[in-house]
Amino acid sequence: MIANTAGRRGEEIARGLLERAGYRILAMNWRSKHGELDIIAEDRATLVFVEVRARADTGHGSAAETIDPRKRHRLRLLANAYLQSTRRGVARAARIDVITVDLSTEPPGVRHIVSAIDGE
Repeated sequence: MIANTAGRRGEEIARGLLERAGYRILAMNWRSKHGELDIIAEDRATLVFVEVRARADTGHGSAAETIDPRKRHRLRLLANAYLQSTRRGVARAARIDVITVDLSTEPPGVRHIVSAIDGE
């Protein structure tokens, strides 16, 4: 499936970007009843939940445009589920980032949006 291939490639690119920036990857594709978190990482003392949005073409809008209010709500639920299921979140800062990957260019266009989704 093409979307699956684009999604996997986007996650690989995002993981590499984070590792080169000094992030420590804790989990990939963590699942709960609410869905899946693409990447869970540590940025120094901060726990970071990363949503990766990859697009093979931009004919139907950019990857960032796919993060609608429903998706933001689901990401908050997933982050809270992870924090409740582990002791990693006890008394520490956490945030939700988004990494967009435009696969229609070579090399792919990558954008890391830090604290893209607030905790409201």
